[in-house]
Amino acid sequence: MLRAALKPTLLAVATIFWLTSPALPRAYARPDEPGDTPASLYRVTLPASDREARAILARQGLAIDFVGQGTVAAVVDDAALRELKLRGLQPLSVAPLGFPPADSAYHDYAEVLATIQAAHAAHPEITAVTEIGLSVEGRALPAVKISDQAWLDEPDEPAVLFLALHHAREHLTAEMALEIIRLFTDAYGTDPGLTNLVNQREIWVVPMVNPDGGEYDTSSGIYGYWRKNRRPNPDGTYGVDLNRNYSFGWGGEGSSSRPNDETYRGPAPFSEPETQAVRDFAAAHGNITAAISFHSYGELILYPFGNTVGGIPPDMPPADRDTFVELAARMAGTNGYFPEQASDLYPVAGDTCDWLYAERGAFCFTFEMYPATPNFYPPGSIIDRETRRNDAAVAYLTAAADNPRKVVGVGGDGTPPSVSMSILGDPPLLVGRPLTLTANATDDVGVTLVSWQADGEDVGMTAEQPFEMTWIASSAGDHVLQALAFDAGGNLSASEPVTVSVGARAYFPFVHP
Repeated sequence: MLRAALKPTLLAVATIFWLTSPALPRAYARPDEPGDTPASLYRVTLPASDREARAILARQGLAIDFVGQGTVAAVVDDAALRELKLRGLQPLSVAPLGFPPADSAYHDYAEVLATIQAAHAAHPEITAVTEIGLSVEGRALPAVKISDQAWLDEPDEPAVLFLALHHAREHLTAEMALEIIRLFTDAYGTDPGLTNLVNQREIWVVPMVNPDGGEYDTSSGIYGYWRKNRRPNPDGTYGVDLNRNYSFGWGGEGSSSRPNDETYRGPAPFSEPETQAVRDFAAAHGNITAAISFHSYGELILYPFGNTVGGIPPDMPPADRDTFVELAARMAGTNGYFPEQASDLYPVAGDTCDWLYAERGAFCFTFEMYPATPNFYPPGSIIDRETRRNDAAVAYLTAAADNPRKVVGVGGDGTPPSVSMSILGDPPLLVGRPLTLTANATDDVGVTLVSWQADGEDVGMTAEQPFEMTWIASSAGDHVLQALAFDAGGNLSASEPVTVSVGARAYFPFVHP
């Protein structure tokens, strides 16, 4: 009984001590000079019963990696672990972190550059590679544009932006960026839905916002749990948290003013060349209406705002709030992530998506990728599975980019085309004899592409009137034919299927008299 009675008092004293004590040392350190010994690192689990408890931890510069049921997890070094205990906050668990061997399935900076150049060489008609800026250490920040006229600036065409690797240790996000490039380029001309999106959108992919940090994280041959960029700070530490350096809400809860903290926001908004590059790129492309900033981990879809702990600001239009909720829910339905407002997790100030929405009007989502449990370095064997897990969500948001508010009935093209199909051919229908398939397709805005399917497989497509193709059966039997029509809003409709019976062609040997 006495022990139980003391628990609330001890917790209150510990909380007061926490709030009035100096900040924790940097949560975990990498050697800043060659030859230094890497610090011992630990994953700690701390009690945090609600959002306010998590906010207290975040205000102290602790980089919260995972939110569990009444707990949070973080990675700390020896000094930070001692500081936690001195403050009376005994972790619920402390687990030493091992460093996995170098994982060749992941792409380093040079390999990312080579991969995007290879994609451009293979698909020069629909891709363009450009440099949007330079990092602190002078590395180019590449961006890949995917569109039917990638070499042209088409400001009237809706654009969607995909950003990856704001945080150095989140290497799976760069793989996600490469997957998006693969998805749209490999599908062009074969998958009608994705082909239509490439024709009707400007798709931008920035695979590495923080290449310096990404390279530094693996520079010693072991994973270093590095988070920030590589800005030399006046106090001798390194790095600014790029996802706390955007101007909207900069300086608020969920970021730190102390350079040695993992959530250090930098000396001023957009102080870093990497975030300046994103800012200037977005300003130059006012047609960006939707975006995803990929992070890891947690399997979450987060939407603005992250800096408003009390909910949404009063000047946020209700339709926009509803749009975020609906889009997040629909995307979560494709990948199994959990959708919620960013601040419901813990406060974040100066992040990418708050800024892209508040200042640029883009409906931006933060995807916290695999896994759901604490791990920044999942094995390379999961890359294909966990990046392709997001393909449908990526395609869905790209389709919604013509006007994201259309998902709640506010503007945009939400009406699918109407389409019927006719078949013309000389009887009898035989293997090897051509049939002409014609689609009569109409739309309130305009049909942008028609494709045909035979037995569920795509056999042809056209983006121009007349919508027709020649089909030749390669085998005898019943075949089901159907036409699909797409519009600029990514809407799809299908004609009634038609079954045709194709006979085997008879062959008669030539007999000499």
